[in-house]
Amino acid sequence: ALITLALIGGAQGFPSWLKCFVDLDETENIMGSQVKTFDDAPHKVYIEVQEEGSDEWHEHYSFTSGKETTLQLRLKVPDDLKGEVQWAAETSVGGSFLKPTLCDGRRSFSRNYDSPVSVKLNGEADSVTIWAGWATGHSPVSMTEKLILSAAAEGESEL
Repeated sequence: ALITLALIGGAQGFPSWLKCFVDLDETENIMGSQVKTFDDAPHKVYIEVQEEGSDEWHEHYSFTSGKETTLQLRLKVPDDLKGEVQWAAETSVGGSFLKPTLCDGRRSFSRNYDSPVSVKLNGEADSVTIWAGWATGHSPVSMTEKLILSAAAEGESEL
């Protein structure tokens, strides 16, 4: 009966089950394997940013200091990974995920590399760092390169 219920309810796997007390970094063992650093990952995967209301994705972004900003995030993956890449992202102080959200807004997740998550920057921090762990199937979790979003003075270019 328990197996039937699990199948009816759907399986909850990485990344939505990742507990908040587990750090999303290379010091952890997740899904039975040591998390791989960005440098040791089998593929180079990056976080891309899209401003709310824009159609363009960028690898860098500066936000306006003192102003709340909502962004979309997704992963930029090599062509040979464009299948199901699940991922979880985490933000430093100054950022809070809006949807989907875990760990009181500190973490979010997506079941595919190009399905974005939303993050709000409060505009109070000088910079906000966002990082993500990704995996395909039952492979070890690998880290993306950290994305550092820096505050720009009012009127400076944001991209």
